[in-house]
Amino acid sequence: MLPLETIQRFLSDLSKDLEEVRWVETFEALRFRYKSSAASFSAIASKEIYKELISQIRLEVQLLERSSRNLGYEQFAELLRTEQIRESEEVEIISSINKTSEIGIDNNDVLFFRPSSFSKAFAVDQSIFEQFISSCDFTKKIRVFLSINEHVMNEYLTLAPLKEFLPNTVGCSDEANDARQRILKQREELTRIGKSYPIPDLFVIELNDEEIQKVFNRNLFIAVLTHLSNKVDGRSFQIKGSKSIEINIIEEFSPKNSKVIHHIFEYTYGLKDKHTFEKVQIVRNVLSLYLYDNSAEKLDSILTKVRQDVERHFTLYINDTIKKFLDETKNEIKEAHKYAGDIRGEADKVTTSINTSMLSLLTTVFTGAIALIGKYDRWVLIVAFILHLVYLSTSYYFNSNQTQRRKNDIDRTFNSYKAEFVSISDEEWDKIKDIYYSPAVDALSTIQDRYKSITLILVGIMSVLVLLTILAPASFFKKDDGSKNKQNGIEFVRITV
Repeated sequence: MLPLETIQRFLSDLSKDLEEVRWVETFEALRFRYKSSAASFSAIASKEIYKELISQIRLEVQLLERSSRNLGYEQFAELLRTEQIRESEEVEIISSINKTSEIGIDNNDVLFFRPSSFSKAFAVDQSIFEQFISSCDFTKKIRVFLSINEHVMNEYLTLAPLKEFLPNTVGCSDEANDARQRILKQREELTRIGKSYPIPDLFVIELNDEEIQKVFNRNLFIAVLTHLSNKVDGRSFQIKGSKSIEINIIEEFSPKNSKVIHHIFEYTYGLKDKHTFEKVQIVRNVLSLYLYDNSAEKLDSILTKVRQDVERHFTLYINDTIKKFLDETKNEIKEAHKYAGDIRGEADKVTTSINTSMLSLLTTVFTGAIALIGKYDRWVLIVAFILHLVYLSTSYYFNSNQTQRRKNDIDRTFNSYKAEFVSISDEEWDKIKDIYYSPAVDALSTIQDRYKSITLILVGIMSVLVLLTILAPASFFKKDDGSKNKQNGIEFVRITV
């Protein structure tokens, strides 16, 4: 790599003692031409300090008074030494330096030997800048090296003197990367900006150098305006608010209120702000109302008023939204109570049904006991009691399952209502749950447990009756004739079943 300090000194000597013909500096390369006498150029190039530099860069000498082809420096020096070229003969020095291969900059590095060249290239509305920024790795900082004596930085960019350049990369913090990704996601829904377009915070820099500061101020202004516009076409920014307007920016535009427009950007695209869409639309409405002149100068002059009105309008919007939200919430709470009351009513219906079933079970067992006391035929009683056991078990199975299904339905319905009424707070849902849901579920659980206990007791009693019927002596039963016993047995079975 070429020694940067030596390059700077060589270019400085050329500028002081020779006549500049052409100077073109881009992000990737520097190309220059100087004109002088052969002796003047030789006095600079022959210095020992530049010997290695000249041998490595591409440098040619054109003899302006002759039609010969360009000479390499060694050829020129030899012809001058042998007096085949006069010392007073006019020559033009042509050279170029590839910044990537000969200095060692990478895609995120910006290195310019002249601030004026930097100002022309590092302009967000220039195609040369678009090409540079599209090749950057945004997880790393952009490093800018200029002929200045200041060292400043922000979350996304470092600005330093040329002498501090080293082939190195510096990553952005995780917080900075997260903030950038958030802004990219927000603007994707609001604008037509490409992913490679820089966020405005890249250009937030405070410098003592006024000329360089103007470059960053202009870039900041344009970047923010791009994030607030509906569409950008070159230097034309189209905004659709209460009416459609178009703001035009000229190359010579130098804003005075970049900080103010950046504040508007921070207010609209704020950290984790849930109202970015509403705020951007308010900005567009305010701008469309205030701007009768489509020049950027006019916009720059009213930015302070725009900022104040945007914040005031958003406050009014929020107050109106909150009032509307509270009204809707009150209505939803009423609806939620109504639906929760329906849930409680359904649970009461199930409870009533089970109470009726339990009363029926008790009646069945009582009937069996009366039949035993009546001393009917042993086998008729045994069959009847077994049928009663089947009835008790089957009744419990179906009623228990029905109760569990209703509990599941209540739980599912309550959660469905909770998902539907999104504006009701968790605290309010807890109150509704305590008033309606929990008592309903508790009532079903209690009646289910009670039903189980009574069923087990009744099954036990019926089993004892079966056992007593089997073990009772034959003398215990009536000795009526067969037809009567048969008739009584049939009637008993008919009654109980």
